[in-house]
Amino acid sequence: MEIKAKLKYLHISPRKVRMVADLIRGRDVNQAKALLEFTIKRGGVPLKKLLGSAVASARHNFQLEEDNLYISEINVTEGPKLKRYRARSHGQAYLIQKKTSHITLVLREKEEKAKKTPSKGKEPTQAAARAEEKIEKQLDKKEEGKIENAAKIEQKSSSQSLKVPRVSEKPTKTKKLERKNKERKSWKKKREKKNWRKVFRRKAF
Repeated sequence: MEIKAKLKYLHISPRKVRMVADLIRGRDVNQAKALLEFTIKRGGVPLKKLLGSAVASARHNFQLEEDNLYISEINVTEGPKLKRYRARSHGQAYLIQKKTSHITLVLREKEEKAKKTPSKGKEPTQAAARAEEKIEKQLDKKEEGKIENAAKIEQKSSSQSLKVPRVSEKPTKTKKLERKNKERKSWKKKREKKNWRKVFRRKAF
């Protein structure tokens, strides 16, 4: 059994009303009333009145008890905007939007909620059994992959332990001196050749 109550053209923006509506969604009527009574938000007062009217209609029209009811749905939608203008500098007009909101509240009995929940003693369906099989296969594959990775890591570690690290030979002082002497000799020979060419040219001319 559903009991609906609607509130239209409320002069509060829908974002502010939704903040309060989220607090009472899915709760019992008594809990919702206690929450709305002590909320500081401005949207708490109209929502409390709407909840009271829904409970009154459930009692009067359907002879239902208040303790056996809960809020199954509460939706807040945007209504028409009232447009006003404010004077600004240089002769401009600044637009002001006064937003409105529509609220729909639905109450249901707790017994219906209990009937809809499936019993734990039922056997699993074919789809559930297939899903369990898939999960088991995936877990087996993961375990096999972990074992293979562990074997590869062991092989790499054993091969690295057998390899002897190469020691880079640093050049000694004697080798450095030998290189310098060779460079000097080659430079002297080049210089002598250049001088000989100069002398030969002078004699030729």
